[in-house]
Amino acid sequence: METPLYEWIDHTADVGFRVTGKTLDELFQRAGAAFTDLMVDLSDVNPVEERSLRLEGDSLDELLVAWLSELLYLFETEGLLFSKFRVTVGPGVSLKATLRGERLDPERHRWKLAVKAVTYHQAEVAPINGGWRAQVILDI
Repeated sequence: METPLYEWIDHTADVGFRVTGKTLDELFQRAGAAFTDLMVDLSDVNPVEERSLRLEGDSLDELLVAWLSELLYLFETEGLLFSKFRVTVGPGVSLKATLRGERLDPERHRWKLAVKAVTYHQAEVAPINGGWRAQVILDI
């Protein structure tokens, strides 16, 4: 049985998700995919446009929030949704990523959820059982 991409976190007013990965690179890739899948069906996003980005943070928690906030920014300013992620975390607390996706097509993409912001509330990246786990709460 395949492991689900993410699991929902119960929250009174907002939504959250939790992802796991064998490495930090995989963890951040899965967080990016989960973020897109919360807004539209991930499998409907074709990887036809590419963007590259670099981010830094003071902690892995902060890097996670910055990562997802950048995805939200690219969606809000350019209408871009991403389905393929190549992420390298490090050295230090930094991230280099190549993202592939396409612009929102209301005729083809089924809208699930409108995300207003990525919050620091309960944001966490932590080692677990030889891998990594991340969780984040999103303002909707």
